[in-house]
Amino acid sequence: MNSGLRARLLRGGAGSAAIRASYIALQFAVGVILARLLGPESLGLYAYAIALAQLLAISAQFGFPAFLVRQIAVYRAETAVPQIKGLLVGSMQMTLLLSLTIAVAGAALLPVLAPGLGQGHDTVVILGVSLVPLFALASVSAGALQGLGHPVLSQVPEQLIRPTLLLSGLAILTLSQAKLTAEMALSMQIGASLLALVVGIWTLVAQTGPAVRKAAAAMHRTQWVRQSFPFLLLSGAQVLNNQINIILLGALAPQSEVGYFRVAVQVTDGLTVALIAISIVIAPQIAGLHARADLSNLQRVLVLSHRAATLIVLPLALALTAFGADFLTLVFGKEFRPAADSMSILALGKIAYATVGFAGLALSMMGRAGVAAVITLGTAALSALLALVLIPIYGMTGAAIAATTGQLLVNFGSVIWIRKVYGRDLSAFGRLPRAGSM
Repeated sequence: MNSGLRARLLRGGAGSAAIRASYIALQFAVGVILARLLGPESLGLYAYAIALAQLLAISAQFGFPAFLVRQIAVYRAETAVPQIKGLLVGSMQMTLLLSLTIAVAGAALLPVLAPGLGQGHDTVVILGVSLVPLFALASVSAGALQGLGHPVLSQVPEQLIRPTLLLSGLAILTLSQAKLTAEMALSMQIGASLLALVVGIWTLVAQTGPAVRKAAAAMHRTQWVRQSFPFLLLSGAQVLNNQINIILLGALAPQSEVGYFRVAVQVTDGLTVALIAISIVIAPQIAGLHARADLSNLQRVLVLSHRAATLIVLPLALALTAFGADFLTLVFGKEFRPAADSMSILALGKIAYATVGFAGLALSMMGRAGVAAVITLGTAALSALLALVLIPIYGMTGAAIAATTGQLLVNFGSVIWIRKVYGRDLSAFGRLPRAGSM
């Protein structure tokens, strides 16, 4: 890896890490306030609605966020300006149409979407599905910015602006000593998401450059839909892996357990700040290296990234496992202490995940999104079946076991497939090739 590429990776990684760290801090503050103001049961309702919105938004995105990262990078290399303009416009148009359709259908299917919420909570689901267009369009605009070579800017609307607005609203509510309900919290989320989306789209337009803005759009919708479909399967399976446990907990267990589990997930997700920050930077690099058939440098980037992530996650996860119950009591209140066991399971799983966490991303950026989708769908189905068996018996602890199992299987499966086809181990345990020029 030459010094120029190393410097670019370090700068991008530092910026992404700073934004992601800020996002984790903001989300943590939001989570603490929500937990203390709502309590376990109302927090469970809120978490269910958010999980539902994120799951439905994936269908509306149709795989465009990840597809845009890869395809815009390819078009930029080919100086295909009309195609860039067409892809940007077409992806936003299709996402808007799909998201509105899904939101309306979701509102019409309340009995199916909210089987475990009980009577009087229809508004929670309606507000939740109202977030679908906002979440979907925000993800597509972020993917476009990342593909245009602005990985740091792509994160600002959703990871800085939206949580800051939500935190500000919650702070005002706290100072006014008003009672917070799940419906009020979701309404505030809608307002913050809408404003963040406006900023995101404005930023995208500003960063496209005059050549793209003035170009006539070359539309290849059928081709793009066909090529983005594997990314839809992959992203859908990934979100299913992440959210199915909250959805099933909402249907099979008391809402208080959803609240406990949401806190456990939120805390342990903070352990992966390094992985997310690194992935945003290396995604275009992986696509470019694969396009040039530079597998040695591709392996080097991924092995180094996995090792760095593991070194960061390991001590934090062990500390959280050892002192988790006291941490929950201190920060969220003693009523959330029951989440400690689930949090420990999730934290230990993050250690193993850090060693292989970029494998699925690598498959997507190497043009193997279909393979990644098959692996992820298979493990998502297995995780869902495991959750269906374990949640009725062990509640949120069963959900934690299922979530950890699914997350690990999908990435280890991707590592095994890559090693079989390319003969290269991209995990933290893989051989580090000699540095080469890129």
